[in-house]
Amino acid sequence: MALLLVAALIGCGEDTSKRPGGGSEDTSIDDVGEDDVAALECDEGKVEIEGHCVELVDCQSAPELCHERATCKQTAAGTACVCGRGFSGDGARCEESGFTMLSAGFERTCGLRASGKMACWGQSVPGLGAVNGARAFVTRPMLEPSGESWVDVSSGFELCGVREDGSAHCWRAGAWTALPGSDWKTLQSGTLLSALRTHCGLKTDDSVWCFGDNRTGMLGVGTAENSTEPVRIVEPGPWRSVHVGSEHACAIKNEGSLWCWGKHGLDGGEHFAPHRMDPAADWVDVAGQHQSGCGVREDGTLWCWGGVRAARGALGQVDTDTDWQSVGGASTTCAIKTDNSLWCWGTNHWGERGDPSFDISRSPAPLAGQWREVEVGLTHTCALDMLDRAWCWGHGYFGQLGNGAAGIVYDPAQVRAPARWSTLSVGTNHTCAADADKNLWCWGSNTVNQAGISERQAQVPARVEDTSAISVGTSARHTCGVGADGTLWCMGVGAFGQLGLGSSTQLANRPMVVGAATNWSSVAAGQNFTCAVRGGELWCWGTNAGYQLGLGDTQARFEPARVGEDTDWATIRLAATLGGLFDHEQGYGLKVDGTLWRWGSFSDPLDPQQRVSVPTPQRYGDKTWLALDSRYDAACGIQADHSLWCWGHNFHGRFGSAAISGFVAEPARVDQSSWASLSLGETHGCAIRQDGTLWCWGLNNYGQLGLGPDTEIIVLTPNQVGSATDWTHVHATSSNTCALRADQSLWCWGYSRSGETGTGDSWYTSPQRVAEF
Repeated sequence: MALLLVAALIGCGEDTSKRPGGGSEDTSIDDVGEDDVAALECDEGKVEIEGHCVELVDCQSAPELCHERATCKQTAAGTACVCGRGFSGDGARCEESGFTMLSAGFERTCGLRASGKMACWGQSVPGLGAVNGARAFVTRPMLEPSGESWVDVSSGFELCGVREDGSAHCWRAGAWTALPGSDWKTLQSGTLLSALRTHCGLKTDDSVWCFGDNRTGMLGVGTAENSTEPVRIVEPGPWRSVHVGSEHACAIKNEGSLWCWGKHGLDGGEHFAPHRMDPAADWVDVAGQHQSGCGVREDGTLWCWGGVRAARGALGQVDTDTDWQSVGGASTTCAIKTDNSLWCWGTNHWGERGDPSFDISRSPAPLAGQWREVEVGLTHTCALDMLDRAWCWGHGYFGQLGNGAAGIVYDPAQVRAPARWSTLSVGTNHTCAADADKNLWCWGSNTVNQAGISERQAQVPARVEDTSAISVGTSARHTCGVGADGTLWCMGVGAFGQLGLGSSTQLANRPMVVGAATNWSSVAAGQNFTCAVRGGELWCWGTNAGYQLGLGDTQARFEPARVGEDTDWATIRLAATLGGLFDHEQGYGLKVDGTLWRWGSFSDPLDPQQRVSVPTPQRYGDKTWLALDSRYDAACGIQADHSLWCWGHNFHGRFGSAAISGFVAEPARVDQSSWASLSLGETHGCAIRQDGTLWCWGLNNYGQLGLGPDTEIIVLTPNQVGSATDWTHVHATSSNTCALRADQSLWCWGYSRSGETGTGDSWYTSPQRVAEF
């Protein structure tokens, strides 16, 4: 059955090798070097301990000097606070930065963060729905949506795990199914096809229990009867560990003896009860493959047995080395030595051995780097380095490598997604943002290449190849941005000239550079038109039936055209009117002196059903403004005294004042608070006060206000979102909202059918952190 699977997978497509990154390159294990920890250089006054630069403090006398995730450790130079596994920092402060365990299955990989949160990537991932009726996949880690704390995870053909309260659960039909009992310590599901429904786990009394398929005796109960409920194996414990292989399972007792049951390959038979594999009682680790297995003894020797090509395979020592410490395997076997070097051997159909050859290797070969843990799946391998960072290689067509691409990778590629973000733009049904290194990431709908990624729909951030951004503008069907080098790029639909690439470009499936200028500073995307600022000059292009380009005529432009002669433009905002009519769009702009200007087509103040054309930029009012946003025939802004004002069409309470209703011809003040920034959505608005608190109002039919599940459908006045006081930027769109905090973390909530919140296909009524890896 497994051989049929390999043959089917070979026809999935050609080898795409490694995918280049956008902006700065993804880290490779070769970049890390032999010992990334030892190479760490610390500032004066700090010492390196376990991969952290820490200050020497008397934490033995004053343990309060250490963060709750740090411990006080004695060094040759003195005592210091050292962050625990999966956390990084100086000891006085520790931030979650890595994984504590991994589990590699067939189509998916999962891991546990130091906080106990589960993250998965690949196909059939919790919180990930279907796309056009097909099973979707993610190429970057996505947090499991329950918010529960987990202590064990197994990503076999069925995903199972144990929660902090001792309960065990398996992911079935889009939901967690609880197993009987609340005394589980570990639970493992089989990786290979023949182990599809076989699971074994360890309970708190050190007994082993199994359930599922028993065709080869894999339940260890002495009979061939299947069981849907966990049953205790007939051999008494106490047991230290258990591992599920292809057609057998193995376990090690507390006293060190090794036992296996099922078709384990040692003698060619099927054992329906646990069978002692060797008289010795000094086993420390074991891993089962297809009718074979390997184990490590206390003396550091590595032993293997069985094989698919032999009726029986005697237990034999792999080599004469005595420094092996752990082993993992499926069709390929990998093991780690006491010097933390990683060695692999066996088959290599998909690069799971960590090299590009397809030959069978019968002796261990080393991989670069130093490693703490290795997990071998059916067609790919993952490992944790000494800093608890996850790396994967091999078959990745389902996204199970977590490196942002779908394809084969022959060298370890780091599993990561940005934890820090610098700029953000939320479109109609997709979102784009730049990380702290200015690399561009997009997620949500990509049906017309508006996100510039390989997936048709991404429910977590996906890297846009070779692209950086310091400013991004998103609309319904196109995206434009300014690169770190000052160049301007656009992607998506260009039929109306909105990409600025000339009349021959109808569609760009990746970012394309617009012109040769390298001094662009900001860009805004409207509905089928675009405007940007270059050296203080305003340039616009795209559809122009309603004077929305500000050029004094209604002729479309397929390349950037300069608007007027002024050189003091600072901020641009573009908006479509109700119904999104192409000839009724408008632009607003702030100049460096804070004056407000507008152009395009607007509702007549005397008769809102009629239109008033403003062919070129004209100053609007005599006030000085600090911030502005506009959407759907309305605008809101913050004046120099930090007061918030709105005007235009106020429907669903999106102006945030019960005293404002209908059409508002002139700016009307929202309330008496002091505001710092704002964003106006289609039916709601959000703004940040000067004290860093976030407030939202308007329509809440999809939880876009972030106020929790018990909020009214329409909220007419500003309500505070959570209790945080460090919000810096907010972006509201049609039915969802995203915002940045002072630590550069990104949070989104509301409607997410296309994955536009970056948190999966679930809808959240309160802020959820995006890509915290």
